[in-house]
This record gives sequence, structure tokens and C-alpha cells, in this order.
Amino acid sequence: MSAIPVTKASSIQERLRHARFMKEINPFYLRALNKDLDDLESVEPDISFALRGLLLAYQGDLESLKYWNKAIALNPSAGHYYNFGVCCNVLGDHIQALSRFRSALELSKTDTRILHLLRSTFSNFYAYDESKIVVETLNKLEKKSYPFYEDKIFAKFFGSNSQLMLEFGLGTLSVISKHIPFKWILHKEDGLIEDRHYSINIVKCLNNDDVERVAECNAELSEFIVDFEEKHELNLENLYITCEAAE
Repeated sequence: MSAIPVTKASSIQERLRHARFMKEINPFYLRALNKDLDDLESVEPDISFALRGLLLAYQGDLESLKYWNKAIALNPSAGHYYNFGVCCNVLGDHIQALSRFRSALELSKTDTRILHLLRSTFSNFYAYDESKIVVETLNKLEKKSYPFYEDKIFAKFFGSNSQLMLEFGLGTLSVISKHIPFKWILHKEDGLIEDRHYSINIVKCLNNDDVERVAECNAELSEFIVDFEEKHELNLENLYITCEAAE
């Protein structure tokens, strides 16, 4: 999830990984983190601002954006823009997240580490144009031939209309974020069985309430897909997007 480089701040970053999956962050844990972030600010201010932005995003606090803007002002790197996008996603602002991810792409023409992160990220948005750029750039830099399954989705389901495909992706993200905070999504699994395309978001669940929210999310996702299909006169019968509970 993170593209922040390994520095002396790595111990703080590791504790943030644990904080991500806390329903509520223990006050003593939070106090210690904030103290260490204050100390880090005098040494690596942009990293301190970035990590504080991440911590605040995990708490659902829009103050996160202020710290990310500070980090970007000091160091407008691809990594910072990528993580800014991650935090916008966590906060439920997918339009702003996409904008930050696009900035990261512009700045990572030869940074394969960021490009691999963006590969899955743009896939989650059904952002065909950006996904194509990432795959073509990685193939050129690494002299490989990575699969680009979006081509089939693009042509079969969306009539080769990248804007329509992106609108669909943003719509699914909006539905999911209504029910499931994005910090709880572990990863996404995509697969193709015969003519059916499956996209499954694996969600970390701690109790039965979390599992019920996943079920509610899947019900609304199904309704969204049917409505989108009818509105745009598409055939999305074999496109399955769901969330799945995991411990």
C-alpha cells in the first residue's frame, strides 16, 4: 500500500501498518506515534508530514490533506503523490485520489517500483488509458511482456470507451467506500473464467458486523451494475465485482 522509502522513519511506518487495522487507535499508542513524528520533523520534515498524513487518514481525519500538501511542497516526488492518492482513497475522495495517482505516473517514467504500485491502482479505477501507459512503460523498462487484461474488458463490456469504463470504476469505488473503509481492503483479485470476468476485493473483517457490511456492499454493487448497464445500454452480464470477507 505504501511507497514511502525505507529511512530512519521505518519503525514509525511499521507501527502505522498496525494502526491501519485498529478500529480505534489506543491513546497511548497514538501519543507515542505523534511524539516520534514530532521528533522526525526536525530531521526529515517531508517524511514526517507524509507519515502524519497517513496516520490521520487512517483515523478518517481530513486534516490529513493539510500534511500531505506540506509534504508535497517540500518534496513533490512520485512516492509522495502516490501515497497522497492512497490517503485520498482511504478518506473516500476517489476523484482526488485519481488526480494524485496521475501526478505520480507523470513523475515515475523510469521508477519501476512506483509503476508496479500504479499498475494495480489504476486497475482498481478501471482507468484504461493510464493502465495501458503503465503496462507499456514496464514492458519497455523491464523488457518483459506483462498481461494487459483490461483490453478485453475495454472492448467487450464498454465498447472501447475509456471514459465510460472509468466512470464505471469510479462508481464501484464510491459504492464500496459507502460500506467499507478502504484501509480494510487488503488487495484485489482478478480472474477470467470462460467469458466471465471476476474482480474480488478481499476485505479484512474483525467481527460479524464487518461481514454484514460486506454483504450489504455486494448487494448495492449488484444494483449499481444493473443500473449502469441500463443507463448506458451495455451488456455487463458477465462482469462480476464483489467484496469477500477475510480474517
